[in-house]
Amino acid sequence: MNINTNPFLVAVVSLLLFLVWRNQTSEDKPHIIFIIADDLGFSGVGFNGAGYSTPNIDKLANEGIKLGRYYTQHLCTPSRAAFFTSRYPIRYGLSHWVIRAHQPSALHLNETILPQKLKLLGYRTHAVGKWHLGFFQWDYTPTKRGFDSFYGFWSAEEDYYEHTVDGGYDFRNNTEVVKNITGIYSTFLFNDEAIRIIKDYKTSGDTQPLFLYYALQNSHSPLQAPSKYVSMCEHIKSDNYKLFCAVTLAMDEAIGNLTTALKENGLWENTLLIFTNDNGGDPNESGFNYPLRGAKFGYFEGGVRGISFITGKGIPSQLKGTTYNGLFHLTDWGPTLLHVAKGKNNNNDNKNNGEFPLDGVDQWDELASNSQYEALFNQRNEVLINIDPIENNSAIIVGDWKLIVGPQHYSSW
Repeated sequence: MNINTNPFLVAVVSLLLFLVWRNQTSEDKPHIIFIIADDLGFSGVGFNGAGYSTPNIDKLANEGIKLGRYYTQHLCTPSRAAFFTSRYPIRYGLSHWVIRAHQPSALHLNETILPQKLKLLGYRTHAVGKWHLGFFQWDYTPTKRGFDSFYGFWSAEEDYYEHTVDGGYDFRNNTEVVKNITGIYSTFLFNDEAIRIIKDYKTSGDTQPLFLYYALQNSHSPLQAPSKYVSMCEHIKSDNYKLFCAVTLAMDEAIGNLTTALKENGLWENTLLIFTNDNGGDPNESGFNYPLRGAKFGYFEGGVRGISFITGKGIPSQLKGTTYNGLFHLTDWGPTLLHVAKGKNNNNDNKNNGEFPLDGVDQWDELASNSQYEALFNQRNEVLINIDPIENNSAIIVGDWKLIVGPQHYSSW
């Protein structure tokens, strides 16, 4: 019998295939929480030598795998674009600078980004915090690019209390302006929203996995924090660094609240959590990258050597508290997370939707085994740090060597 000519059999087979897919989605695919800190320098957390303690971040890092040779881009927009596309920013014109609030520019719509791919795999996708990939037309905003919801601001930076930038107000719930929050610290708003998403997911009985992109404003300028956190940093003599400490401690507490909510609502055992910064710290804003040379805006290690760890479901118990020393770039998260989500990452033919080359590589097997042999001979032996045709500079890492060409910001640091 030809199944294609029997509508009943076609319906039965289709239903069975759907049930198999749905079962895989609910039981095999982890929730993914991706936390990105803003302008947090290499030494911005306790486990990397900060002048203060970040107990919640440190605990999560020590329960997972830290990345020892991890690289980001040198600025906010390029890093976020690299993460979402798994492609270097030079490929789509975002390698030079950040997108400003008044600028009619954005990540091109030809780029299929990670939340769009995860939605195809059955994920509920939510973004909380900073977007910074353009918003000059509606199609470039988060809920038009794969996110089921967005709560936060679209631009590069803003006042933590007034929620304003360049003379304008910037705070949205999906596409609607959020009113009556002036005077409320943004970290609290973002934390409340992230916890609400977790609680609503639990009470709804939803069986589809959750992807939460949690892009905190901390520790970007302007440095502002409630007095509670400032008082926790009184041992620091520098007023600016004291504020940087306070802003970072507010973030640390928020991350602790988030993980508590995941545990209390029964999601933690099936959650994979990733933490990263987006670029090096800015010394003018007390960003701290010691002992690395350079800072945000530049290609020396202090500008692009990142902080990252992965913890939660899928991490073998014997690897908890270890460090993976294979070369890893921000673009690698896309293919690696798609591996975990059991989706096609297209690395075999190095194509994205049959059109664009991917620069990120799937490193899940390397992370999950943490073999020193695989760390030395993994799929990634080089990282293109950046090519900026406007400033006429560039940098690349190949093996243990790094080549920097052209003028650099903070070259004397």
